[in-house]
Amino acid sequence: MNQQLGKTWEEELLERGQVLGEARGERNAYRAAFHSALEEVARAEARGELKAYREVLTRLLKGRFLTIPEPIAQRIANADLEHLKIAMIQVNAVRSPEELYL
Repeated sequence: MNQQLGKTWEEELLERGQVLGEARGERNAYRAAFHSALEEVARAEARGELKAYREVLTRLLKGRFLTIPEPIAQRIANADLEHLKIAMIQVNAVRSPEELYL
């Protein structure tokens, strides 16, 4: 009939460890979700920047040459950001859209 009135120190330490482990797990899950959200924001910003450069280049070319041949429009649609930036600089120097470095 030996009843314990309280927890042993081992039980108390184990319980505290479990609570801390749960808190750390929650914190790690929050951090992972936060980083995932930040990465998604960065990807969305990059997609928006790429779209904006494509639109501006298209407008510049239409302003200069009135029309853009379909193969050039496809090259613009598939170009990466660096190539689009270079092409925007070239717009006033080229004699036709086909001369753009895309």
